[in-house]
Amino acid sequence: HGSKGEGIPNVAPAMYGNATLAMDTAQNLIRVVLNGIPTQTFTGNQRMYAMPPFAHELSDKEIADLSTWMRAEWGGQAAAVTIDQVQGIARAAR
Repeated sequence: HGSKGEGIPNVAPAMYGNATLAMDTAQNLIRVVLNGIPTQTFTGNQRMYAMPPFAHELSDKEIADLSTWMRAEWGGQAAAVTIDQVQGIARAAR
């Protein structure tokens, strides 16, 4: 996503100012980190490549910490993401 969250054209979306990070709830961000997203194709042959899921790579605490940092750094959200939030979304996905 770039060293400053600026995104990488045709590879990864910008994280700086990303609406998902700026939302009041971290629910969508947690889902994306846990489950990944498929490659997306847009008009003009633009695309964003798939992001792999990290549910089996990172602990719930690591996902909460990463989500907290991303939201604070790039989304302007100071509220910490909790392990309980991550576990609740992970349970719902099963």
